[in-house]
Amino acid sequence: MSKEAKGTPYGATGLEWGYGGQQFDRDRRVTVFPYEMLGDMLSLTPEASSLLLWIFCQYWPHNAPVSAESARLTYRMSRGRFSKVVDELKRAGVVVVSGDGLTPAKSFGPSAERSAPRQARPTREMPSDWLVKREAVFARDGYACVYCGSGGLELHCDHVEPVARGGGHEIENLVTACSICNLSKGSKTVAEWRPELAEAFRK
Repeated sequence: MSKEAKGTPYGATGLEWGYGGQQFDRDRRVTVFPYEMLGDMLSLTPEASSLLLWIFCQYWPHNAPVSAESARLTYRMSRGRFSKVVDELKRAGVVVVSGDGLTPAKSFGPSAERSAPRQARPTREMPSDWLVKREAVFARDGYACVYCGSGGLELHCDHVEPVARGGGHEIENLVTACSICNLSKGSKTVAEWRPELAEAFRK
């Protein structure tokens, strides 16, 4: 980010970045929710994660696609290696490739418009008996992540069918997940996130 960029708290989980100085528009804003970015990045190789962040930082100050050749030369990659890393980013859906270059997508991408009014981030209402259900799910699953088997990390109660996709808070739709798996899965279905596990979670 520019040294003139200033971050301010946005809700409970986001950061709003405003750009100042001559090459940036002070009225331009972009809101990024870190947990969404983290979820997208957890499944990437370190090389791909690094390139994605570089593309993101290059894109936003100028609001224009990033030259693929410029990215390749910056990272000193062979054309073959660079092509494989970009393919990984495309498969993850975090970068769009066009004739103009590379553009970040999803939670990294151009989601804010200059004159668009700011809208409140939707809140997710949890049932009044959520803590009781959560503890029951943990006990049922043996206090271990059903996705990777880990029991030594911070545990979350995950919706197998995401609430954003119409999933409910019934115990049958809840499983124990470690923080890494839960953040990585995000609002994806199990089939989208880890196809090899989909059969086990099919209703």
